[in-house]
Amino acid sequence: MDMQIVYKYSHIKLDQFATFEATIAQRPLLFQSSGEVKTGCNYEARTVLVSVLANVKVEDQLVLTIQTSSLFELSNETWDGLKQDGFVVVPKEFLYHLGGLAFSTTRGILFAKTEGTDLSTFVLPIVQMDQVIHEDLKILIPE
Repeated sequence: MDMQIVYKYSHIKLDQFATFEATIAQRPLLFQSSGEVKTGCNYEARTVLVSVLANVKVEDQLVLTIQTSSLFELSNETWDGLKQDGFVVVPKEFLYHLGGLAFSTTRGILFAKTEGTDLSTFVLPIVQMDQVIHEDLKILIPE
């Protein structure tokens, strides 16, 4: 599909942020991060939601968790241009872009929430979205 997708980053929400007491060496060099990226939509509002959940562990102890929601609004023309066979189909390649934006936003929120603390050394890694998003987002067109 060779169409320009016009959108705006319309809303960011911090859904969850928690730190947990853990017995860790101050400023550890090695930590593990895990999480997930989920997508959703609101047909009437022409929006795509990207939810990011990240957990940070040190020596198998959960140290912090953060979850954010990023909402992207597509233009009327883009939304209509993505309609096919009873669905709005948002290409996975575009979802990679939105996922990258949402994950980077989560990384920034994490930094802002932990700035000035020992937890500020935990920077979420770069994630290749094609490793976590595997298919187009198909949105059923309501009748």
